[in-house]
Amino acid sequence: MIVSWMLYSLVVALLLAAGAGPLERALRLGRRPGRWAWVAAMAGAVLVPAVSLVLAGRSTEPVAALGPVTPVATPAASALTGVTRGFEVAAGPVLDSLEGPVLRLWALASLGLLALFGASALRLGRTRRRWTERVLEGDRVLVSHDVGPAVLGLLRPRIVVPGWLMERGEEARRLIVRHEREHCRARDPALVLLAGLVTVLMPWNAPLWWCLRRLRVAVEVDCDERVLRAEGPDARRRYGRLLLEVGRRPLGPVRALAAFAERRSALERRIRALTDRVPEHPARRAVGLGALGALAILAACVVPTPDAPESSLEPE
Repeated sequence: MIVSWMLYSLVVALLLAAGAGPLERALRLGRRPGRWAWVAAMAGAVLVPAVSLVLAGRSTEPVAALGPVTPVATPAASALTGVTRGFEVAAGPVLDSLEGPVLRLWALASLGLLALFGASALRLGRTRRRWTERVLEGDRVLVSHDVGPAVLGLLRPRIVVPGWLMERGEEARRLIVRHEREHCRARDPALVLLAGLVTVLMPWNAPLWWCLRRLRVAVEVDCDERVLRAEGPDARRRYGRLLLEVGRRPLGPVRALAAFAERRSALERRIRALTDRVPEHPARRAVGLGALGALAILAACVVPTPDAPESSLEPE
């Protein structure tokens, strides 16, 4: 059953990821943070399969006293159920034989990722001892050789800036420090870390990893918008040029922690968000996008769940 449940989880995560894109756009048209679309998608990708697993376990309990139950099915749901049941009948013995190896590989992958993250944290801790502390734009920041701009820490997040920033003008320093300060205020490092731990728990779930990547970009776009609201619309062009400049610089050993410097595709999304014009009738478009996202979420909720093992359903 575990392999069938994993396949079911992949389908649910894929549908939720497909719905999160339109929902993010709808939220942005409504001037709301787009991150919550991806947070909801990741939460649903874990909770919906988990609930189905719990309900599958409870379904093995005696229910004769309740009488026969006739499910209500739509034609689409019936067709999807038929395909799923046919696959389970055809591939059931093969999937059952794979459960032991799959569970072992799952555990090894999760432990390996945890070990990798732990090693990265230790390496960062050793590197951090060589950094200096300095007051910059009213904040006490850590100045590194080649790390950042970034925010490190969970309970007491600290802003880290690279040494080359000291040679830049006042405006560049102010924009970068304000951006990282907004991350601290919004507790973005804790949110991204929690999302990362979710993917570690399900390392085989590729749509979940994709949601994590999109969440990281959405967090940065939300932060960019907060900075620009504080700086004013005239700073939008200068801010975009600063993003491009930082993106061309080397980032040292902790690239994943740097907020200003992203992969090329992520940086393009941030620049596009800065330059996108508000379409005509944004409310109407937001409703349409929201309906499209809700349709994908509904599809994820009606995906047929895998059956409980037959041995558990047989009367004693």
